[in-house]
Amino acid sequence: MSTGSAWSRVFFLINVLFLSILPGAQAQILQTERIEVPISENEFGIAEKFKAIGLEDNGLIVYRRIPGLASSEDQLEMIKLDTALKADWKGYISVPKNLKIAHVQYSNNLFCILFKDQYLLGGDFHIVVVRVSNGKSTAYTIKNLIPFNSTEFVITPQAALIGGYFNYRPLVLYFSFTTQTSKILPGFFNELGELNQLKTYPDGSLDVIVCAKNPEKRKSLWIKNYDSQGELIKTTILEPQQGKQLLFGRSVKLANGDQIVAGVYGRFGDYSRGIFLAGVSQAGEYAIRYYNFGDLHNFFSYMKLRKQKRIKNKVERRNEHGRKVKFNYRFLIHDLIPYEDQYIMTGEAFYPHYTYPNNSFYRTRSFYPSTSFTNMAGSSRGDLVFDGYQYTH
Repeated sequence: MSTGSAWSRVFFLINVLFLSILPGAQAQILQTERIEVPISENEFGIAEKFKAIGLEDNGLIVYRRIPGLASSEDQLEMIKLDTALKADWKGYISVPKNLKIAHVQYSNNLFCILFKDQYLLGGDFHIVVVRVSNGKSTAYTIKNLIPFNSTEFVITPQAALIGGYFNYRPLVLYFSFTTQTSKILPGFFNELGELNQLKTYPDGSLDVIVCAKNPEKRKSLWIKNYDSQGELIKTTILEPQQGKQLLFGRSVKLANGDQIVAGVYGRFGDYSRGIFLAGVSQAGEYAIRYYNFGDLHNFFSYMKLRKQKRIKNKVERRNEHGRKVKFNYRFLIHDLIPYEDQYIMTGEAFYPHYTYPNNSFYRTRSFYPSTSFTNMAGSSRGDLVFDGYQYTH
């Protein structure tokens, strides 16, 4: 079988499945809709795999890069699908070979693609803005003289914002769609820090949360509020109480202009001992509440029942003597989700995993939550290397 005929038999599938409960029968998975896109060789060469981005109530866009064999440009193929997986439109965008996709973003019925030179740390950024309604696109070039590494990309009706680090210092670049000029958002300091969140709002305003150490060397959260033109309105610094550090936080703005900030706190390093909730008024006044992991219902439900019971008994014994159990977890916090008259905070607990790759005699050892390094074979010989992360719940 030739390579071409083999590729012609490969299809990219998107399936929408649901469970149907039949009387007197077990649940069955029924396929209702799907789309098939042939992946084959053509004049451009073999394409990359398709990727997809959700468009909320507007369906989704699937896209892939098709290399141009005899050309200095590749083609980016895009297909807009509605919620029933019916194609609304299909189009192509020419992309220079030296540009790679750094980020994609959807907001306000716009699908935005951020490109960056894959061979240069510095250099200009390039943005392609695609209107989801009809597939028409507009390209912008963002002049950039600072060789920073981009990690965040969000858009508003007025601007695109690119967050990242220069020499381990956080910064945010603001590009105006109207004037097609760029600037670095004011108010950042020349200190080490971590970008926690770039949060945009329908009116074009923006909140930036940065985690950095205060003068007492304790991690705090700097919340910077900007208007739609990228001008700094105010800065609020959330300071932790003695013996605690605020490791990571995300915010959401209420209808009255106040904010809720939620995240994780700890005592040392990057390991958290619980979650915190802070209410911040428009005037910058705030109050923080702390919740130890041991005080949360269902936090240990991922464990086996016997281990759950053992930990709960330990927590109860400590509480009877006025002491707290100290659990240490690495936590990744996602956005706060409005739900009726409440907010849901989502996150993932994980720990780094290590192995001995050059010696099969030594078994794998891992860094589990609330434990220290333990050599499972009873020896410390061999080269221990990082082997990814293990997620618990």
